[in-house]
Amino acid sequence: PDPRTLVRPGNRVAVDGAFKASTLRNIELTGPYMHNGGMKSLEEVVQFYTRGGDFRLTNRQDLDPDVGGIPGLQGNAEKIGAVVEFLRHLTDPRVKYRKAPFDHPELVLPQGTSGVVDGYVRDILYLLPAVGRDGGEPFGSFEDALRTGFPLEQLNQTQVSVPEPAGRLMRPVDGGLVIDVGVPPGGVKPPVPLDPAVEAPIVLEPTVVEPVVVGPAVEQPATAEPATATPALPEPPLP
Repeated sequence: PDPRTLVRPGNRVAVDGAFKASTLRNIELTGPYMHNGGMKSLEEVVQFYTRGGDFRLTNRQDLDPDVGGIPGLQGNAEKIGAVVEFLRHLTDPRVKYRKAPFDHPELVLPQGTSGVVDGYVRDILYLLPAVGRDGGEPFGSFEDALRTGFPLEQLNQTQVSVPEPAGRLMRPVDGGLVIDVGVPPGGVKPPVPLDPAVEAPIVLEPTVVEPVVVGPAVEQPATAEPATATPALPEPPLP
């Protein structure tokens, strides 16, 4: 191996403190940012890299070596704003306005729970309206959503009724809309624990397989068809 690139015991790993970088495409719409969602806007992200990260002295043993600050942007709000504007221009307008091929049907989105009723967890559901191929209202950034909220319609809180083969059958609480939310069967626990003394055990009958009798193969004698010869016609005499 090349001694100039050999990692020796005690050497700091170059990627220590680094994280896999996500794509910059449509980054305007993918907030909050950073690996822990700790930044709400692109401005905060650019400012972070401009100043060279946070807690540099405290985390110097695990600091990403590529985070060393951007001197050309430090103290210049106009240049920082220009970088942010560049990042916003990486947004595909078809995605932002939900035009084809990024249109979608009406979607029911579970967003947390509101408690337990009769042993079942009550889901809080939101409705994302359908959008056709021509698109609709644009998606806002995460920072916009913090100010104005998400464009979702909250449905009546529902509770699980009965596990169904195709998913969970949802019935409304105190009236309202009935929604069928597809969840794999078996993902819903019964409302009360089953008492082994009361519940009859399930006994599986052994499967009886009927034997398949295969008779001996009987070969049919090969019969040769008689060859039929075409009679030869005499050639006409030459004049």
